Amino acid sequence: MGLNTTVLILNDALTQIEGDPEFGRKLVKVIRERALLEKIVSGRKCSISSYVKAGNHVNAATVIETHNADITTLVAIGANYGTVLYQAPCREHHTKPAQWKLLEDAYNASTKVEPKP
Repeated sequence: MGLNTTVLILNDALTQIEGDPEFGRKLVKVIRERALLEKIVSGRKCSISSYVKAGNHVNAATVIETHNADITTLVAIGANYGTVLYQAPCREHHTKPAQWKLLEDAYNASTKVEPKP
C-alpha cells in the first residue's frame, strides 16, 4: 500500500515556509531519510525527530514518523513535538467505538494486559 508520514508544521513558520521555494524538496528529503532510518532500526523505537528548515525557522516542520500504510499509528502532538504512542495492524478508526477500542488496545499494550476480544 505504500508509506504514510506524520509531519508537524509550526504555524509560526508558515510565512517562512510560503516564501521558501525549496521547502518541498527539503521536506521530501527529510521524509525519505526518516523512512530509511526507521527501516534500518526496525523493531526498535526511533526517538529522533527530523527537522525541516524554512527561512529562520530551523524546525518549521518536523517529520515525526513514517510507517507502512497497513499500520494504524497513534501520535500525540503538543509543545512543538510529536510522540508515537502506539502502532497496530491497519484497522478501521473512523468511528468513535473503533477509536476507543484503539485507545484501549494502546493502553493495554503499554501495561502488558491482553486486549479483550
